[in-house]
Amino acid sequence: MQNAMMHVPAELDLFSAQREQLHHAPMYEPNDLPISNQFALWKNQIGSKHVLKHVFKVASRYGMRYIEKGQRVSVKLIWELVRDEIKIVRKRCKRRGIEIKQWEGYTLNNIFTPYIARHIISRRPEWDGMFELRDIKGE
Repeated sequence: MQNAMMHVPAELDLFSAQREQLHHAPMYEPNDLPISNQFALWKNQIGSKHVLKHVFKVASRYGMRYIEKGQRVSVKLIWELVRDEIKIVRKRCKRRGIEIKQWEGYTLNNIFTPYIARHIISRRPEWDGMFELRDIKGE
């Protein structure tokens, strides 16, 4: 049985006032937020989660090399390799009905690379040291 949308009479709709407030709430521009907050918003979009899975897949090509030989890699290289393969990720997402949304006009925004490196290391601590981490300006 399919889930049917049920019409709720206005007098019984307990959330109409909240929806009305949200409808008229002022919108912010993403670039008004600190980049760390922008990254947090971006990475929690469903399409971005699929991009991040691919980032880990690409990074894993270099992870073993780092563990075995101590040879570092640039997170920019990882990001560019993902950018080169983004059509594959898009197709995979499209088959599942998922859209990869752009952030500030870019599918893979370069402002996120320092956060990508930290995100990878936070989930793969054995790769700590694989990327050169610099201080992030303004944060």
